[in-house]
Amino acid sequence: MEVAEKLLEKDPGIRIIHLIRDPRASLSSALSLGLNDPLESAANTLCFSMFRDIKKRKELERKFPGRVFQTRYEDLAERPTETLKRVYRNLDMPLPLPVKKALTKLVHGRRNLDSFGTVRKDSSATAHAWVKAISKSTAAKIDDVCSALYPWAGYKKFDLLS
Repeated sequence: MEVAEKLLEKDPGIRIIHLIRDPRASLSSALSLGLNDPLESAANTLCFSMFRDIKKRKELERKFPGRVFQTRYEDLAERPTETLKRVYRNLDMPLPLPVKKALTKLVHGRRNLDSFGTVRKDSSATAHAWVKAISKSTAAKIDDVCSALYPWAGYKKFDLLS
């Protein structure tokens, strides 16, 4: 977000889309790939960075009205068409029909015979797979470190997820 301010100042045509993802999902992925840092340290680094970026984004939204907005990965995965419409609306552009059609094909689980019969995963299920993959104790450790971020980012503590 620090770089975003310079870009916004330099070019009045630039729009910034701040995409965020639940830190537990990001950390769960890092753990599955062999995260080397202690969990609490990694959570602290990630959530502090996210919090700093969100605060900066809010400042930029006030300084550059209509040119900066946030969307969450989970919203895009759960409601792709609605979220994409909002993105294009914020860009002051109509949502092109080919983009809408392509997005619908990409995010819904289906068999694609053109790709050797591979099955594409449903994006909403993929976005929330971490909830089943993460242990309650790991989620609780991340929540202990990151819970102050959640209201700013639109997330809930693990024990409140349904």
